[in-house]
Amino acid sequence: MKHVFLPAIMLLVVLTSACRKKEEAPAAAIDADFELLNTQGQPAVSFRQGQNILFRFRLKNNTSQNALLTNPLFETDHFLEVSRVNTAISRTVVGKPYKYIFCAYVGGYPVRAHDRLVITIPWVADAAYPMSDVFCAHAANSYLPTGHYSCSFTTALRFDPNGSITNPAVVLEPQTFTKEFDVL
Repeated sequence: MKHVFLPAIMLLVVLTSACRKKEEAPAAAIDADFELLNTQGQPAVSFRQGQNILFRFRLKNNTSQNALLTNPLFETDHFLEVSRVNTAISRTVVGKPYKYIFCAYVGGYPVRAHDRLVITIPWVADAAYPMSDVFCAHAANSYLPTGHYSCSFTTALRFDPNGSITNPAVVLEPQTFTKEFDVL
């Protein structure tokens, strides 16, 4: 009887363990994503010539605490910089949608628990598509000509769930965001 009972218990333990819901990995405290949008506000990677392109960078606070994203939010030299892809190894910088960024000093950007900070700007200035407050002046861009383009930038986010500007509690690994797109 012992010989039958012990294997039955072991089988029961194995089956019970296998049926348990697997624990999900904890979500990152701050998520970031970058998208290009068409004029209808939908994500796109193909645009008609003469159609505006909206750049959207979102940061989401996944914690149950308010957080302060400390400045600089990103490295401004290449943020939203667009390049024309000539060949697999050759690119020509076309420009950025903004002329100036972070003109007034702000120590950080508060993001409520489970809320987002959304940064948007159109390629061509247009009152129908306002730019976010982080931008001080729009670049004098014209619509992009037909071609294949890339927009890529890297950011290492710093934030403090306790609201301290001078001593951020968390520094996230740098992330690179890249979108390739076509103007037809």
